[in-house]
Amino acid sequence: MLKFFLLRHAKSDWKNSTLNDFERPLKEKGEMQASFMGCIYKKLCGRIPDAIIASPARRALETAHLFAKEIGYPSNEIILQEKIYEATAEELLKTLRDVSDEYKRVVMVGHNPGFTELANCIIDGVDIDNIPACGLVGVEFDVKNWKKIEEKPGKLFCFEYPKK
Repeated sequence: MLKFFLLRHAKSDWKNSTLNDFERPLKEKGEMQASFMGCIYKKLCGRIPDAIIASPARRALETAHLFAKEIGYPSNEIILQEKIYEATAEELLKTLRDVSDEYKRVVMVGHNPGFTELANCIIDGVDIDNIPACGLVGVEFDVKNWKKIEEKPGKLFCFEYPKK
């Protein structure tokens, strides 16, 4: 059984119009959201993930670091994956299928619209309109190998977000 979590980055700060999209940081509210969702993850799962894979965009990486700190995951072990930034559902699914089989519980931190599209691609019988800022979607796969994940094989077991 594999467990996969999509964690959309927390609320970002749009104040500085000179920054490009990749460099946009979190708002103070976003920082609190990322830590809060770490608390939610701990209550739901009770154990640290085997891997956190994050987009290198500043707001996603800041979310990953704050989330990791809250759950006790070593920040220096966060895996940066450039392909997550601005990825389509198809590209994200390929990235997921490329995860090492040594990892049984993985958190991916990134962006919409790709994350919502991926959730709808891999979850059986559920349609998610939108994963909100810092939303956490948990999916279980009844397979032992990430490469065997196909469209609609997963079972949704959590969908949490700060405003819920």
